[in-house]
Amino acid sequence: METFVIRKWIVNPQEVLDKVRAAEASGKPAPKSKWQQRLEEAQKMQREMEKQRGKKR
Repeated sequence: METFVIRKWIVNPQEVLDKVRAAEASGKPAPKSKWQQRLEEAQKMQREMEKQRGKKR
């Protein structure tokens, strides 16, 4: 029920689409969220650890 109310009266899908299209048209990449930044950092650390394990063998 809450989802319906939010979608129907609070969030305007056309405004969201307009913002997305404007961001795409500007050519700038979207800013990364903090969660995404942490995930990429963890992936980078994991790749480095795999390289170190490969060198030890």
